[in-house]
Amino acid sequence: MKCPNGFICVPGDGPVPCSVFCLGEAPGKVETHTLIPLTGPTGLEFNQTYLPLAGLRREIVYVTNTVKHTNTVNRKPTPADINVCVECQLKRELLQVRPEIVILMGATACSLIEDPEFDLETQHGVPFQGELFGREYWLVPMWHPALGLHKTSAMM
Repeated sequence: MKCPNGFICVPGDGPVPCSVFCLGEAPGKVETHTLIPLTGPTGLEFNQTYLPLAGLRREIVYVTNTVKHTNTVNRKPTPADINVCVECQLKRELLQVRPEIVILMGATACSLIEDPEFDLETQHGVPFQGELFGREYWLVPMWHPALGLHKTSAMM
C-alpha cells in the first residue's frame, strides 16, 4: 500500500472487528521491512511486557500507527505527516475495526485527543471517555512502549 506522498505504508494488524485498538507513532525499520506494526525491539517490549500487564495478548488486539510510513531521517512525525495518514487511512481504519477502547501510545497518538486540556504528563494511564474524529471511545493515553526500553521507571 502506498500513501499519497509515495511512501510504502505499514498496515494495521489484528482481528477485525476488535474491541481494543492500540495506536502507536510510526513504523521503524523492522516494521517497514516486515509490513507489520510493532515488530521490532519496541514490539517485543509491547508484546512481552505491556500487553501481559494489561491482561491482553497480541492476538486479541488490533495494532497500528498514527503515521503509516517511516521517514528517512527518523524524526518525530510532523502535523502534516499525521494529517495525511489520518485522512487517508486512520479514520477509515477505526470505522472498520469498531473498537470500544483505543490505547493511545505516546505523544503522537495522544495528539489526536480532541480536548485542549489533555496533558499526557499527568493523564497517562488514566482511561476516560473521549472523542476521536467525532466518535466516542474509551481512551487510554500512555507513554509509548519504546520509552520503557530507555527509561524503566516510565513503565508503570
